[in-house]
Amino acid sequence: MAENRGDQAFLNSDATGTWLEMTYGGALSFARRRYSRDLDGVDIVVSGIPYDNAVTYRSGCRLGPRAIRAGSVQLAEL
Repeated sequence: MAENRGDQAFLNSDATGTWLEMTYGGALSFARRRYSRDLDGVDIVVSGIPYDNAVTYRSGCRLGPRAIRAGSVQLAEL
């Protein structure tokens, strides 16, 4: 029986399916979807852009996209 080893965010062939993986293991993808740079036939893209240049007193805005991906991992497991 062949095992699908490695990070499923990169190796999964199904773009809409989910899979079981450790909650905070591997690459963080939004809602545990497959990571892809191919945008042919895509209607919606969720892309986080870490940008910290426009804040004046407190930095940390650049950490927002990663935090959203980390939170969405738990929602994908429901």
